[in-house]
Amino acid sequence: VPDWLKITAVTERESATRIFEALDMLGALAVTVESAEDNLDCDEFIPGPPKWRRQAVSGLFDGDTDSASMIAAVHQIASPDTHITTTRVPDRDWVLNSQQAFQPLQIAENLRICPVWYPPQTFDGQTILIKPGLAFGTGKHPSTALCLERLATLDLTDTTVLDWGCGSGILAVAALKFGASKALGVDIDHRALAASRELAVQNLVYDRLVVCRPEEVPYDFRCQLIIANLLARTLTDLAPTLGGHLTDDGKLLVSGILEDQAFDVISAFGSGYAFDTVSRDGWVMIIATRQ
Repeated sequence: VPDWLKITAVTERESATRIFEALDMLGALAVTVESAEDNLDCDEFIPGPPKWRRQAVSGLFDGDTDSASMIAAVHQIASPDTHITTTRVPDRDWVLNSQQAFQPLQIAENLRICPVWYPPQTFDGQTILIKPGLAFGTGKHPSTALCLERLATLDLTDTTVLDWGCGSGILAVAALKFGASKALGVDIDHRALAASRELAVQNLVYDRLVVCRPEEVPYDFRCQLIIANLLARTLTDLAPTLGGHLTDDGKLLVSGILEDQAFDVISAFGSGYAFDTVSRDGWVMIIATRQ
């Protein structure tokens, strides 16, 4: 087909699931849900339907689909005053388009991130090769970039690292690239664990990375550096656990925190640390050094 038809209905949360199911039943090739609110802040990860009060539910159909009949069908499911729009989406080489959209990312003078399809180039530093995809953490988000920039300044020789909430594995792999002797990546999502393993293989550090679920972390595991790029509420809950795995001279890098949440996270870790913070675009990384 020359293009695709995108039908979007903006609705209250209570009706979003019905519209989602209706678009699916009408033969949508894909259905997505996005926030229709200005405030995108969400400080929890709970499996299930999104919690945004107003949601934009979109279905993607073949370009020759009768849009008028689709809109009429959605109106039968939703309220008559539901705002529905149609958009023509040009067909394209989606693989090539996504590859062109992700170019090499210079994190620091001695660290860059490159997609695996990018032609090799001489670089006097560490290069992390990635396949941008499912798991969170390609280095573009400020919370990830702040962690990577700090790792690039540390002497990690013979250091054991714990990456809690490892996602794509990019932070653990970066630590290993900068000299850490071994790293433990922890995540609740089996897809993140698989992505971390794959990233370690791509970057030739697979023999020094172990991944597991939180309940599988040995009780007596101790390390000199802990990295946790998570949400503020999760970090406050995890503070005692993370502290229990840190050596007496250890350091924590905790990120994924909005500026107005930093005080609560610092308070959760308590008085046994010296704290420093780095901010960017409304996000904060806390460096906590045990004292």
